[in-house]
Amino acid sequence: MNIKQRYIDLVNRYSGNADAFFTALDAMAKRLGFPVEWACDVIYIESGFQPSIKNPNSSASGLIQFMEATAKGLGTTTAAIRAMTNLQQIPYVERYFKGQIATFGKPRDWFDTYCLVFYPTWVKKDDNATIAPSAYTANKSIDLNKDGKITKGEFRKWATSKIPNSNVGVVTAVKLCPQCSQQL
Repeated sequence: MNIKQRYIDLVNRYSGNADAFFTALDAMAKRLGFPVEWACDVIYIESGFQPSIKNPNSSASGLIQFMEATAKGLGTTTAAIRAMTNLQQIPYVERYFKGQIATFGKPRDWFDTYCLVFYPTWVKKDDNATIAPSAYTANKSIDLNKDGKITKGEFRKWATSKIPNSNVGVVTAVKLCPQCSQQL
């Protein structure tokens, strides 16, 4: 396991159990067939490792920001997810990824892993693929060139810029809410 120190610090700040959490997350990732670091990057972007966080603009909650319909499909609710510890959420994260992998294919890299959460139909598509118009409004801050559409390549640049120590510089100057990572 090669976990970024920033991630360890955040888990210790919000849950106080970095060793146990990353051990459990690593076991989950191994069962799913991808490196734990990929799951860590997704969780960092989605929730900053805050297990009880809720997006103020939607029902999205928890480590990977489960939507209410998704949570119900996994046999729980977003309210229950927010009440769970980070360790208690891992089985739901695993079930979610297992289903997504069965439907959309195994991720080839951390970004495919993130696509399984953000926009699964993009897995294994080229960077010119665009988000559905119905999903644009809620995500228009990701439209880096402000052309009214979001491509997978554009999302890749945006997402990569959010990862600590990434090789891609800051793509756009956006002020984010420290609690939910949403644009202010």
